[in-house]
Amino acid sequence: VRAELRGRQGFVVREGVAAGRASAIGRRNAVSVMEDRTRKAVDEKRQLLDVVLEEIESDKSLRAGISEPRLRALFDPVAAGVPAASVGRSLLDSLKK
Repeated sequence: VRAELRGRQGFVVREGVAAGRASAIGRRNAVSVMEDRTRKAVDEKRQLLDVVLEEIESDKSLRAGISEPRLRALFDPVAAGVPAASVGRSLLDSLKK
């Protein structure tokens, strides 16, 4: 899964990243920023995570909105699946009763 994500330059998680940043910069702005950063990543043949990390390093207002570990977690397919797995286990457990 990680190799597939890297092969797609991280683009498959951009909506989740936008949602994660929405509380800091607003949903519309977060989506717009991620679209711009996706274009930049494509144009420069870089990973989206690297472009976004560069952005928060250079823009103090964005840095305050999300930590680097949180941002990395948003790009991590395993970490992203943990909440869904937890909900799934709870539902299965409730069906067993």
